[in-house]
Amino acid sequence: MKYLLLLQPEEEFPEQINSYMFLVMEIILLAKETGRVFVLPHLHSQPRNNALAESGEVDHRKFVLGKIYIPMERLFDQHLLSKYVKTIEFKDYLVISKQRVSTLCRFKSLHNHLIDSYGEKLYCDDSLLVRHIDEVKKLDDPFVAITGYKRGMFLIKSSPNWPAERQEDYWKIRSHLKYHSRLEVKADEFRRKKELGKYLAVHWRRGDRVHPEMKSVAEEIVTDDYLMRRRIDEYLIEPIKKTMHDNKLTRVFLATNSGTKWHLNYLRSRLPISMYPPARSWRKREENSFVEQIICSKANYFFSSPFNYQRCSSFARWIIDARILSGKGDSVSYQIKMGTKGEGPVRKPNVLARLRHKLISKSGSLLKKSQIATSDVTKYITHQRDRGKTIRGLLFDQRPVKLDSRSLKMGGAWFPSGQNQLAKTHHPEVLKAFYEGLKMCKAPILYDIGASSGSFSLLAKLIPKLKVYSFEPQSEVYKILRKNVELNGLTSRVTTFEIALMDKEAFLTLHIPKVRLKSGLATFGTPKRFENGKVLEAEVSTLDIFHRQFYMPDPTHVKIDTEGAEWFVLIGGQQLITRARPIILLECTDRNTAQFGYASSKITSLLTSWGYKLKFISDEDLLCHPK
Repeated sequence: MKYLLLLQPEEEFPEQINSYMFLVMEIILLAKETGRVFVLPHLHSQPRNNALAESGEVDHRKFVLGKIYIPMERLFDQHLLSKYVKTIEFKDYLVISKQRVSTLCRFKSLHNHLIDSYGEKLYCDDSLLVRHIDEVKKLDDPFVAITGYKRGMFLIKSSPNWPAERQEDYWKIRSHLKYHSRLEVKADEFRRKKELGKYLAVHWRRGDRVHPEMKSVAEEIVTDDYLMRRRIDEYLIEPIKKTMHDNKLTRVFLATNSGTKWHLNYLRSRLPISMYPPARSWRKREENSFVEQIICSKANYFFSSPFNYQRCSSFARWIIDARILSGKGDSVSYQIKMGTKGEGPVRKPNVLARLRHKLISKSGSLLKKSQIATSDVTKYITHQRDRGKTIRGLLFDQRPVKLDSRSLKMGGAWFPSGQNQLAKTHHPEVLKAFYEGLKMCKAPILYDIGASSGSFSLLAKLIPKLKVYSFEPQSEVYKILRKNVELNGLTSRVTTFEIALMDKEAFLTLHIPKVRLKSGLATFGTPKRFENGKVLEAEVSTLDIFHRQFYMPDPTHVKIDTEGAEWFVLIGGQQLITRARPIILLECTDRNTAQFGYASSKITSLLTSWGYKLKFISDEDLLCHPK
């Protein structure tokens, strides 16, 4: 027998237990692929003083109450996991190995021959500084241990959102990680005692959620009680009441790490809330949180922490996964982060490498053996209320598509023709010229950068072999884009991403016209084509990075309409473009590039230097073919 042991984290403040379990999943996969017995690690926990954490204190030393290690077999069903990979408890491993490690695979610091881990001393025969996970796979030693490995380091770089080719592995492992029956019994006893009946489960993440250091996901510290009540009303109470009404639910189970008593008392005064009793000792808190997860996973409906499946808290992610596996994946919606609805600049969630609408959908076909419906894997990601009517739109030459009526209110891609809510595109001749090139390609792949509500993306309706990857950073416009894709039955061939592409990874200020009809003029530059706008702090990435992280196929065609940011998009995709040599259609006009302080000739010079032949097919649209 050969064994694989994950040693305790080296960091002073490692990831919390739910996030850490995604690392454990990577090591389980490694043990499976190498034919080794997986040594069940002890899972670390660092319970916190929630009230102090919620105050905005960022010094972990002040609010961490202590550190404990819980044997994995106390929290998870070892028998079920053993059906996927052979397992052994850590205490039994110590006996078999005589407290030895043949080879210590270290990914960071140096180690002595004597190692302290999980309260035990292990003797190490050899130490190997690992540069790549393949070095571990080649080892033939009987007792291999890993230390210093961080989630997403080598094996699954996009963890916890595994890529398409690993989705089957993810769900196989996840389906074998079931909570211990002892915890299930506690959850069921609580549900019976409280007579929850048909209930809504809510995860309100506070505490560490409000740290200034959390950046993109941080809620600002609100000291004004009146403002905080308004926020609780708007972001929690009203959405909860609506969800209860829509789904005919009678009770609410609240799982939260809020340490502010009056917040909880206020919620209780407005809603029929039940909460799992707090642990008397902080040492039992983690076990209680697992019971809360079970209660949430069995609810009729789950109201998750922000923002979506890929970007919610790890606590919520484990609940949603359990719901998917039990067939309840479509009964989930997501909170909006407090402070993002009309209280000044809006900060969007960090969604890079976590937007896998198509990739998650693809995983549905891999899960049929586990009797998990594809819809369960997709509906909870795209969950939203349909608020627009369906109308008819014309791409060009009377080529019809179905549209959400809100497409006309947002402007950008579509405008009303005045005939029975018929919508038309602004530049049908440009769309047609691009279409003619796409349909001549044997296997066309289009990257639609600056997709708006989707005129170019909907060309997939006319070209059955066309696959499209669409990028749109404005949340409101993005929802309409998604709806238009769904209305035309294109979700299997059009993948949408709520993100902008530029020349770097960052959060940038997107200026948006207050007049909704002018949404197509939104820009990351200094607005020169509209006044009185609002701002959205949006996440941006580069085409090169996104292409690598999502394992996307090389494009045959790229369309870029980013209101002056076209040069930055090209620079951010230089490696891909110069290698794949796609046909490029982009907007190239001085009135847009002036918003970024450069002339449009900078774009033409760049493309010429890359070996492209350029032709203007309208006053503003430049069609570029590789020579």
